[in-house]
Formats: sequence, structure tokens, C-alpha cells
Amino acid sequence: MEPLDLSGLSHDQLIELFRAVCAEAARRGAATSDAAQAAWVDEAERARIAGEAERETAARLRREEEERIRRDAADRVVREAAKAKTAEAQERERLRWGRRKGIAQAVLDIFERANYRPDIVKDLKIEAWAKNADVRVYIGIGFNENRIEYHHTGNAKHAPRTLKLYDRDFNPMRAEVAQLCEAIVAWAGGAHVKFMAREAIGWDGDAIPLAGYVPPQAAAPTNGGAS
Repeated sequence: MEPLDLSGLSHDQLIELFRAVCAEAARRGAATSDAAQAAWVDEAERARIAGEAERETAARLRREEEERIRRDAADRVVREAAKAKTAEAQERERLRWGRRKGIAQAVLDIFERANYRPDIVKDLKIEAWAKNADVRVYIGIGFNENRIEYHHTGNAKHAPRTLKLYDRDFNPMRAEVAQLCEAIVAWAGGAHVKFMAREAIGWDGDAIPLAGYVPPQAAAPTNGGAS
């Protein structure tokens, strides 16, 4: 038997039809009444099961959507943290090499004014030396031939702020060299740091001027005074 299409009935019409069916089943006797009741129970159970299935499905879909949202949020936090970490690392690298480049440019300028050849100048070693409470600055060609030696703290052999120049062409710039060495000490902050001028100059970023050091071309007024 084909299922009856009752979709055209209104709510009230459907209730009236249900009452009429129940009355007719009761009139026909116990067997029909029992069968009608069993059919009603079956349909009610199917409706209940279908409703539970819909609710369970809806709850599962909500849980899956919530889990997706949580995963997306967690992934976004991880990506943003990684991006921030990369940016921080890039900024540290920019400051590290920018400051080294600024130091190297200042040192190279002094050596060039002391008549050192440019090819030799780029092989200069710049070292902020520190051990315990002893802080020094060494600037030389390679790692074994110092041209400038500065004892910031001093020791048993040298008074504090002793400047030793191993080339007489530096003598006219003694005060400037001492200022440069003091600025290098302040930049290192008590750490032991050494690098080659060639590496710093070759870095493709912008140089950061060395704090505490004013090169003569910046300090000297031009055209009769400061503009």
C-alpha cells in the first residue's frame, strides 16, 4: 500500500483525522485497536529516534565546527608568534650588523687618514676585549698585528684609559681614537666581541652610527658655522 500524502492537511485537520482513525480502530475491535496503537508507537519511536539522530548530528557538527575554530585560532597564534619571532630575529640581526658596520666605517676612516691602503684597511680586526674586570680595545691588521691598543679599566701594567698607538700617523688623532675606543667599550657593554671590518662593511644593510663617537667631519662646522 502506498503511503498516504497528508501534507495538504492543516494542523487541525490532521488532528481531527487522527481522532477519527482512533475511533474507527476502537469501533472495529480490540485487534484493530491494538494494531493501530502499535503503529502509532512505531511511528512515535521512529520520530523519537529521528529527532535524537538530528540532535546528535547537530551536536556533532557543532563540536566539529568548534574544533575547527579552535584549530584555526591556535594555528593563527602559532603563525603570528613565528612571524613575530622572525621579525625580532631580523631586528636583532639588523642592529647587530648595523652597529658593527657603523664601528667599522669609523675605524676605516681613521686608518685611511693615517695613510693605510684601502685593501689593508678592510682586513682590520676590531676587538672589544673583556676578561673579569679587565676591559680593553684592540684594533689591528688580522688577529696578530695590533695598531691600536686601549686599556679602559687598566691593570697592573697600564693605568685606566691608557691608549697605545703603534703608528705615529695616529698621533694627530689621539683624542679622536680615544673617544672611538671609549664608544666601542660602551657598545660592547662588558662583552668580549671581535669581528673583521670586511665582514661588517660587506653587510648589505644600513650602518648605525656609533653612539658616543662624533667623527670629525660631523663635528667640524662648514661654511663658517653650523647651518
